Amino acid sequence: MLDHWGVDAELKNGSMTKIPYKDHHFNVIADIFSSYCLPQADFIIFLDEVARTTISGGLFFSYTPSTNSSTFTN
Repeated sequence: MLDHWGVDAELKNGSMTKIPYKDHHFNVIADIFSSYCLPQADFIIFLDEVARTTISGGLFFSYTPSTNSSTFTN
């Protein structure tokens, strides 16, 4: 898909509570199902890290399904 879109990407392994990028690095951060698995204290740290690593006016998208969704009931 990256070739199709004409963009590059770099994948890094790191902690959600210590995102391995400098301050104000991203225009957008997307979280799909990941932060849901964090304990509440770590989730708060994660949100601080999102704020630290996004540019001013940057966007944060998080998708966490409802406990009533088929993701949880199946």
